[in-house]
Amino acid sequence: MNVIIPAAGRGTRLLPLTSNCPKCLVEINDKPILHYLLSDLKKLNVTKVIIVTGYRGEMIREYVDACEYFSDIICIQNSQFDSTNSIVSLALSRTFWQNDFCIIDSDLLLRFDVVEQLIKSNNTCLFIDNTKNPDSIDMKVKVKDERLIYMDKNLSRDETFGEFFGLSHWTPEDAADLSNEIDQLINQNKSDVWYEFAIRSLAQKKKLPIKTCTSDTWFEIDNILDFQKAGSFIKHHLDKT
Repeated sequence: MNVIIPAAGRGTRLLPLTSNCPKCLVEINDKPILHYLLSDLKKLNVTKVIIVTGYRGEMIREYVDACEYFSDIICIQNSQFDSTNSIVSLALSRTFWQNDFCIIDSDLLLRFDVVEQLIKSNNTCLFIDNTKNPDSIDMKVKVKDERLIYMDKNLSRDETFGEFFGLSHWTPEDAADLSNEIDQLINQNKSDVWYEFAIRSLAQKKKLPIKTCTSDTWFEIDNILDFQKAGSFIKHHLDKT
């Protein structure tokens, strides 16, 4: 099982914490955000981790070179991280799409059981939190018959089923179709969009199953307020690492 972690962005909403540090290495309770995910992946016997770096990528490489959890972490540098978005970072990982793989955003804190469920899934699935108030949701999703049919930040309350927060499992067959959608968007000069846009395009053409989860299984560190709350989430919801 390969796990792909996009981690190229500047994390500008976390300034000044990211002035000289990539977001995934910002420390929460004296440990980098990335530490919590890597320690869980080790427990689950994940064989390979691919991190797509960009801003201060050398710091991530130095961290994983000294990492006690894995001997097989591969860093791929998105040299265009300043002018592109996560769709390009994800595209750079396609060499590792021959077998089932998972995508996990680098700014997430995740409860162990949801990581385990993701890794042990047998088919393509997108994890959706359906317990949040629609007004507090970032990437809103529309669902029908337990499958994703649309995704956008500006869905109406009536259309919003829940939130996609950057956790997904892919089979090679579905990943090949996702790759085609990525190419189409990039060929349309849309290299500055999130990879979620490619998933949204694919959802118009084929069934993309979802798995629901609750808000106490994950936490995204996107801004300073999130950073201030993250320690409490770790204390109450994460296993000791």
